[in-house]
This record gives sequence, structure tokens and C-alpha cells, in this order.
Amino acid sequence: MTEPSTPAESPRPADDSSTDPDIDLVRQAQAGKPGAFSALFEKYWPRVLPTAYSWFRNVAEAEDAAIEAVEDAFGSIGRFRGRSRFSTWFFRVVMRRLAYNKRRSRHKPEALPLDSCAEVADPGLSPEERHERSRLIGLLLEAVDSLPEGLAQAMRLCYFSELDQDEAAQALGIRPDALRRRLSLGRQMLRRKLRKELA
Repeated sequence: MTEPSTPAESPRPADDSSTDPDIDLVRQAQAGKPGAFSALFEKYWPRVLPTAYSWFRNVAEAEDAAIEAVEDAFGSIGRFRGRSRFSTWFFRVVMRRLAYNKRRSRHKPEALPLDSCAEVADPGLSPEERHERSRLIGLLLEAVDSLPEGLAQAMRLCYFSELDQDEAAQALGIRPDALRRRLSLGRQMLRRKLRKELA
């Protein structure tokens, strides 16, 4: 198995770079300005980590994979040419690294101690409420893992990484209508699986 390579950018109209909110930071990062990398990291790290957790559910493995994915993206930022939005390109690099790490993973998924995640999301929760939220999040992650990979990737990008549908479609290399079909089917399958689990 070889290391993942940086994906090619999806073409877009040449004048569309002005609508990319990250383009100035990206150009500064490409010029080597350290503050630009920090700003991009601050923006994207909170979206990468939950995505990695959704793939691995082993805290150490998820964090390692997330760090490697971000390092891959920032290490190859010089190859970004602006033919797609930075966020689209960034998440293509991230998803490729996470998929690579998942394939070579030797660990079986284990219960992710999501109590701390539930507490961060709402520190006012009681211990029982945190436990129940953690249990439900664990069930959801297991259900996403059990989906066919194309559906699972669509769900992870839209719901864990919070990409909009156009960006997620570009990151997956599919048309937006195909992404919407994957999301619709994925939600239907998740509802069926979760109904069984929660019945």
C-alpha cells in the first residue's frame, strides 16, 4: 500500500477564486507566513477531528490520523492552485489520508470515550445525560461505519466536517445530485439501523 498522493483539483471557473474566503490566507501560507498556517489550522482543525473520530473511534488512532491528514494538506499547500475552493481541496487531502490510515489500521474499533465530547458540547449536562448522549453518539458512529463506503464518506463530509453539499460533492469527485442521493439513502439506512438499536 502506498502513501496517499495529493489529489488533483477539480476545475472551476477562473474568476471564482474571489469567492474563496480562504484564498488570502492560503496565498500567505504559500509565501511562508506562519500566522497564516495558524489561522487555517484554527479554522479547519475543529472540523477534521470529529471526522477522524467518525472513522476510527479509537481516540489515539483518530487523533494521529487527523494530525497526519492536516500535515499532508499543509505540507502540500504549495500545490494548491486555486482551481477549486481551498476547503474542497483540503478535505480531499484529509479524506484520502483518513481512508489510507483506516485501511492500514490494525485496531478494532473501540468505544470512544465520548463523555468528554458531550461535556464540551454542553458542560451543563448531568453525568447521566452525558452518558446517554455518549451512548447515542456511539450508536450513530457505528451505524455510519456500517454504511457502504460511498454513503459513509458523504455523511462524514456533510455532517461531521460540515462541508456544504457542493464542496462535499467536489471533494468526493461526484456531481451534487449524486451526493444528494447518497445522503438521502444514507439517512434512510441510518434511520432503519437506529430504529432497530433504539427499539
